[in-house]
Amino acid sequence: IPDGGTVVDIGAALGDHTTSYARMVGAAGTVHAVEPYGPFLECLRHNTQHKSNIVVHPVALGIGETFGRMERSTVQPNNLGMTHLVTTALGDVVVTTLDRLAARFERLDFVKIDVEGMEPAVLDGAKGVIEQFHPTLLIEVNVKALRMKGYSPADIYQRLRAFGYQCSPTRAGATPA
Repeated sequence: IPDGGTVVDIGAALGDHTTSYARMVGAAGTVHAVEPYGPFLECLRHNTQHKSNIVVHPVALGIGETFGRMERSTVQPNNLGMTHLVTTALGDVVVTTLDRLAARFERLDFVKIDVEGMEPAVLDGAKGVIEQFHPTLLIEVNVKALRMKGYSPADIYQRLRAFGYQCSPTRAGATPA
């Protein structure tokens, strides 16, 4: 992450990564923190309020323009980190694409995606900016969350390879599907 760079933190949650990225890009850089879940969004705004280089976006990202709602995990209801998006026309969460969010960006250096199984949909909605800027990507590959949404790790790796990326797992012993 370069000094003066542009970062998008998708699934910013409380802002732990966001504030670290803000230090890395420095005063001349910008971090766009994307978080749709109300309780996390409130904490994110609190934790980043004194950082002038962080822009908070209270939306979810996906494959297109729609709405959704956030639901807690039925498997681990006390784990708020597993709260996930369910798309529905009656939802109170705005869903957009990274392409639309980043339409006016002059650069995009790094993107973190941690969205509880919606990672392939986020990549599908980011085709334009990924092809334009070819940013470094850090993507959570949570097999259980992906399955819950009808995806598998292979769905992420296929998309990345189509964009010309090589996949490098960060956990020892992990291998791309």
